[in-house]
Amino acid sequence: MWLGSPNFTPFLAEFGLMMLPRFRGNGAGNHWHDSDVAVAVSARVQVRRAMQPRMPGQANENRVWEPILRPRLDVIFVGFNPSLPAWRTGHYYANPGNRFYRLLWESGLTPRLLAPAEDRTLLDYGIGAVDLLPLPSARADLMPATAFRAAVPVLLGRLALLEAGAVCCNGIGVYRHLFGRPPAHVGRQWGEAIGASALFVVPSTSGLVNGRSAERLLAFRGLAAFVRAIDSR
Repeated sequence: MWLGSPNFTPFLAEFGLMMLPRFRGNGAGNHWHDSDVAVAVSARVQVRRAMQPRMPGQANENRVWEPILRPRLDVIFVGFNPSLPAWRTGHYYANPGNRFYRLLWESGLTPRLLAPAEDRTLLDYGIGAVDLLPLPSARADLMPATAFRAAVPVLLGRLALLEAGAVCCNGIGVYRHLFGRPPAHVGRQWGEAIGASALFVVPSTSGLVNGRSAERLLAFRGLAAFVRAIDSR
């Protein structure tokens, strides 16, 4: 199949990648830009690999990536999209290298170290989790930036309605996708909010982000201090 033909469209549509620019004109006819094709193919391959059967109970090609949300939580963490281990197991931040649950514990947001399989108990501690995109990839940068941007308006509206004490971007890139610019710093974004929710940014808890351990823990402790303050009101 020639990638420059309209017959390539169903190839993308299979995994919801129709938000990519359909064609680009160059004066000599319409065609797919090479970078768009590469990103689309890469994203499709990552999704297909994630859906391949693994161990019993770990793979589900019909999986729906459900957020962990309810109204008026203390804090909602917003991530990029599920990792491949998270998708296979059905649990948020399930990659063994991800520091999310350890940082929750070390900062005092949870009283003990939770396992990824306990992610739905986060609600018991006033914590929610949601991703910009409900599709898996080995790295967030393998997904088209246009897909992240397309998801933003609906997500921002949903977060505003939930009225959490705070919304925390798990990664500087998450903030960039949400607002089209990098944050001025990590921690609380003074003067910014999503609805009535204060806005925080922490360095990504992904195991792919190294060299920021102290900064990350400090940012989580600042968030925890804010949560304790609103809980004591």
